[in-house]
Amino acid sequence: MTTYRSFDTAFLYAADTAFGTAAGSIVTPIEGRLLSITVNENNNITRSNGMGEGRNDINYTYGNYAADFSMEYELAKFDFLQFGMGGIVGSGTAAAPYYYPEVDFVGYAGATECKTFSASLEAVDIGTASHYVLTLLSCIINSIELTFELGRPVSARVSGYIYKVNKSSAASTTFTKNTDRLWIFSQSNFKWNGTAIGLTQSASVSINNNINYDTNRGIGSRFISGYEFGLRKYDFSITARLQKTFFTTLHADFQGTATGPDTGIALSEVASKAIIFDMSEGSASTNRNAQVLLSSAVINSFNTPISIGENVIQVSMNGFAKAGTTDTVNKPIKWWTV
Repeated sequence: MTTYRSFDTAFLYAADTAFGTAAGSIVTPIEGRLLSITVNENNNITRSNGMGEGRNDINYTYGNYAADFSMEYELAKFDFLQFGMGGIVGSGTAAAPYYYPEVDFVGYAGATECKTFSASLEAVDIGTASHYVLTLLSCIINSIELTFELGRPVSARVSGYIYKVNKSSAASTTFTKNTDRLWIFSQSNFKWNGTAIGLTQSASVSINNNINYDTNRGIGSRFISGYEFGLRKYDFSITARLQKTFFTTLHADFQGTATGPDTGIALSEVASKAIIFDMSEGSASTNRNAQVLLSSAVINSFNTPISIGENVIQVSMNGFAKAGTTDTVNKPIKWWTV
């Protein structure tokens, strides 16, 4: 009996040029080490029976088709995130880095910096002569979480929606492994309001598009006809072993004053700061650099567990940010090669 195995399954992607139609050549692997992917499909079948017809179901009818996906991979490049962020802008140099602008709609025409677009993904069984292929049509990323953790490569978790899942058998498929270098924790640094915070144990940044999958539905089809973005939300979390100066500063920024919680009367708007997650291989030729930049960030919760078994006090913070750092346009992520 032939079984399908994860280590013989490759995932490839390509940008769509129209909604609902598979891209012409789906050959690009996820940039990094793909660890897991889950595809969920639901027929939303209606079960019905009527009075006098007994206790059992009488018939079944198809309801709205729905599909979504989630994946986790160790990050080497940021390219795949464009399907939830926007088209890549820039040339990738220190003077003109690649960056993602904040975009407000999904589309397939017009300037790159004004829109994002969907992708076609293929799951290909490369372990057999007759390949089994799942094609995920018009995928869009709804949420992104980048995680920085001591001792680990930087990871990306993304989840999103699928227009439709098709399947086929292909006579031959060429899969080329991604060879880009992974980003790792030792290349990372966290800055609060321009000051590096030492001994960060873990941190994460999440971006949520809040897409309502059912917005573009109408009578006449089981399938959606497109995607619409909802409100964009940025969240972050940080766990760090802080020196006294940093602890005092961050706790004061959390409470609003240096002596205790702000009353919220004189200042109805919470004072905010900028946060930056730096990633750098160095400043020599061919070294890569990247930044996740958020402006107007506030700390919502501040947790300080103190235990006799832990010599250094470790704090955990969670918060929100309004936007990517403003630099002509809001740029939450940028990257370049020296």
